[in-house]
Amino acid sequence: MADERRTFAELDSTTQIFLECIYGAQKGMHGLAAKTIQYIRELNNREESLLGAKANVNTSGAVLQTLYKIKGKILPLKFNMAVNKMMAAEEAWRLNYCPLKNRTVAVVFTERRELPTIVFRNLEDVPEDELDGTLRKIMETEMRQGFDLKHDLLIRFVILHTGADEYAVIVTAVQAVLNGLNIHNLFRLAQGENIQPTASRDNGLVMTEKMAEPVMNYWSKVLSGLPPLPKVPYMRKGGEKTDSRQNSYVIRIPLDIQSDLRKQAKDNKMMLMSILHTAWSFLLQQENECQDLAYCLLVPRSQGEGAEPSLVPMRMQIEDGSTVQGIITKAFQQFVISKPYAALARRDIASLVGSWENNFDHFLNFVDFFHSGKTYVEVKGCLEGSVVLQNSMDVRNVRLALRFSADEGQVWLKFVYREKLFTDADIRMLANHYLLVLQQLLTDWNLSYAEFLPRLQNRWKQEIQQIPPEDSRKILQDYISRLSLLQECDRGLIQLFMRDAKLSTRFEGDRIAEKEIEENAVFLVKGKVARCLETGDGWYNALDIRRETSWINELALLPDRKCHLSAEVLTEQAVLLMVPLSALQRLTENSPQLAKNIIQHTVRQLESYQKLWMQS
Repeated sequence: MADERRTFAELDSTTQIFLECIYGAQKGMHGLAAKTIQYIRELNNREESLLGAKANVNTSGAVLQTLYKIKGKILPLKFNMAVNKMMAAEEAWRLNYCPLKNRTVAVVFTERRELPTIVFRNLEDVPEDELDGTLRKIMETEMRQGFDLKHDLLIRFVILHTGADEYAVIVTAVQAVLNGLNIHNLFRLAQGENIQPTASRDNGLVMTEKMAEPVMNYWSKVLSGLPPLPKVPYMRKGGEKTDSRQNSYVIRIPLDIQSDLRKQAKDNKMMLMSILHTAWSFLLQQENECQDLAYCLLVPRSQGEGAEPSLVPMRMQIEDGSTVQGIITKAFQQFVISKPYAALARRDIASLVGSWENNFDHFLNFVDFFHSGKTYVEVKGCLEGSVVLQNSMDVRNVRLALRFSADEGQVWLKFVYREKLFTDADIRMLANHYLLVLQQLLTDWNLSYAEFLPRLQNRWKQEIQQIPPEDSRKILQDYISRLSLLQECDRGLIQLFMRDAKLSTRFEGDRIAEKEIEENAVFLVKGKVARCLETGDGWYNALDIRRETSWINELALLPDRKCHLSAEVLTEQAVLLMVPLSALQRLTENSPQLAKNIIQHTVRQLESYQKLWMQS
C-alpha cells in the first residue's frame, strides 16, 4: 500500500544494511547520517505509472520541464530561503527512489542539507526577437542533464532575469514527484506572499483515460501481425536486459540537407516529419535486410496543451515497384489517417500486443518539433507564474530515443541512449549513418526503392564502414599538446597530464557547472564558450568569450576567491579537457617550466583587463 509508512527502525536488518550502504549509517545506530531516513513507502499509482513498479532507478523515468513567466521581483537569497521552507513542508522535495527486493520504493528523508540546483542568470540584454530561441536552448540543455533517482534532488531550477520585474523560470523535474509539489506557492513565497491552498495542481501532464473503443479497434488492425523487432545498428549485445545510465548526443541537420528538406516538404511540417522518420526506416531496413518493420513516433496528443503525448506506431511495408517519393507519401498519408486516433500510451500498446518491450525498443520523439504555442514575449506573466511551454521526455525501457526539434528554421536531432548498449563512438557512427541515409534519400527522390537501396549500400561502405575506430589516447595527447600552458614543457610532463586528464564533449547551450569549475582545471580544446561571473548578488553576468586552447577557470587556483564562475557553450559542440586541481598542483610543484607558464598566463590576463579598463 502506498500509504503504508515504515520507519528505519521498523525495517528488517537486511533492508537496513542495504539502505545504509546507499545513504550512510543512520542516526541512533552507527553515528550521524548526512541523509537521515524518515520513512520508506511503496509507490502510489501515479508514481508507479511514471516509474514502473519494477526496480529500475538507473534511468530518470518520465521527466517534465515547464517554462514559467513571472511578473514580480525575485532575489536569489529570498528564492533560496523559499525553497528551504518548501523542503521542510513537503515530502516530495526530500525523497528519492530506491530499488528494494525487485521493486522500487520511495525513501523520504527527515531533511536535505543541500538545496536543489538553482542557477540565476541575467538575460536583460538579449533582444526580444532572440529571447525564445535562447530560452529553448537553455531548456534543451537542462533536459539533457538527467537525474540520479537514488541520490539527486529530483528537481532543478534556472531563473533568468529577462526584463524589468520580469523573470523566466525553467523547472525541470522527475514527473513522479511533481504531483506532490506546488510550484506556484514556491513563487508566491519567494516574493513575500502567503501560500494558498489549491484543490488541484497543474504541475504534471494530464494523464489520459483508457482508450475509447474506436481507437482500440483502429490500432488493433494496424498492430496485427507485427514483424519481428528490428535491430538498431551499432547497438552492442549483452546489455539489452540490463538497466544502465542514459547519455545523449546532439547534432544539427547540415544546412545543405535542410535546404533539400524544405524543398521537398514544401513548408509542411507533417511532410517534413514523414521524410525524417522514413529515412530512419530505410536505415533499419538496410541493417535488417527486410521490407516490413514497425516503430513508434511520439507526437502531441489532440486534446491540446498539457495532455500526455501519444505514441503512434508506424508500419513501413515496401511494395514492389515503390519509389522513394511514393514510400514517403504513403507514410505521410498513414500518419494523417492515424492522427485522429493518436491517443496511445505504452500501457495501451501493451494491452494490444502483449508487451511494449518485445515489439518496440525505441521511438522517434516529435513533440517539441510540432510546438506552436505562444512565444515567451506574448504570454502575460503573473506573480505566481504563467505557463509558457512544457516539454516531456520518457525513455523508460527504451534502448534509444531520437528527439527532433525545430528552432529558427533549423532541425536538430538528439540521441538519448543507454551507456551499456552504445559507446560515444557508436552513437557518432549511428548519427553519421542516419545523415547519410537522409542525404541519399533526398538525392534519389524519384528513383525506385530497388535502385535506391544498392546506391545507399555502396555509399555507406565508402563513407561509414571504412572509417577506422578512434584512438582516444592519441586524441587526448593531441589536445594536450596544443595547450599554451604546456608549451616548452618536456614530453614527460605531457604524459603525466594524460594520466589525470579526461575529455568531455558538450553541446550548444550546455552549462559548465560551478562544481566542475571548482574541482578541476578546465581547458577549452575545441569550440567557443561564454564565461559568466557572479560577484556576490547571486546573478551571473556575461564576462567574456573564450576560444580554443583557453584556460577557462584560472580563479580556481585561489583558495579564498570572492567571485564565482560559470560558462556556457556557444558553438554546436565544444570539447573540454579537465584535470583535477590536486593533480595540477602536484605537476606544478614538479615542473618549474609549468609554474612559469602559469605565472605568465596570469600576468597576460591582468594586462588584458587593465587595457580594457583604460578603454572603458
